[in-house]
Amino acid sequence: MIGKYEYIFVACIVLACLIPCITTAESVPSLILKGDEQFDEGKFQEAIATYEESIAQDPKQARAWAGKGYALNALKDYENALGALNEAIVISPKFGKAMYERGNALYGLKRYEDAISSYDEAIKIYPQYAYLAYYGKAKALSGLEKHNDALSLYEKAISLKSDYAPAWNFKGEALTALGRYDEAYQAFDKALALEPNLNIALMNRENVSPKPGPKKQDTTVLPSRSPSLFVTSVQTPMTTPEKTETKTKTGVPFLIVVFGVGAGLYLGRRKV
Repeated sequence: MIGKYEYIFVACIVLACLIPCITTAESVPSLILKGDEQFDEGKFQEAIATYEESIAQDPKQARAWAGKGYALNALKDYENALGALNEAIVISPKFGKAMYERGNALYGLKRYEDAISSYDEAIKIYPQYAYLAYYGKAKALSGLEKHNDALSLYEKAISLKSDYAPAWNFKGEALTALGRYDEAYQAFDKALALEPNLNIALMNRENVSPKPGPKKQDTTVLPSRSPSLFVTSVQTPMTTPEKTETKTKTGVPFLIVVFGVGAGLYLGRRKV
């Protein structure tokens, strides 16, 4: 027979074995925080695994679903990102950041009209970061080739946060699409002033910067001149000056000789 004290002893041993398991298991909030830190460090795959571990413990954690969606968006896995973000919004319909990121996933899938609806909802429930939603909505309008409407929203986003370099870059793209290249150049220049390593803005600026063209031909009109003064109108003389001079020199002595012979014959006849 096992006595009372033996039962207590066995219970203590079992509890001692379970305590390490209980203390080493991370709580859902700590897992979400860990996933957020991994996301901020750019470790998106690790963050997804951490969020999924959190979801496995508590599937009703909207923050974990949203975090997974953010990381999937960062990896451009828009289809799965949309699924995770939809789960977050079902659990928490007023989750503004999740609504904004849902718009990003839809934009990535080129579902521009749906993206605009999601951004509009985000603007209503996420006013402190409305500049992001205006920026996202403007990109979707650009995707629909509504560049004038997009331009006004980029300017709205910039009015709310003037140091947001991506908005300046996309404003430049809208201006480029509208053929307003000088203004586009200025917008790209502003984006680079705010974020010098924004390579897309650098490439865009180079595309709209004035290119040095070929040198213009001299179109100065020469004064009117006689055709004989142009090189092409000068004709080569048929007789060279040397030959002409020779003829002049040999003509005079010949006449003297003829005159002398005639005079000699005449005088000779008179003597006879």
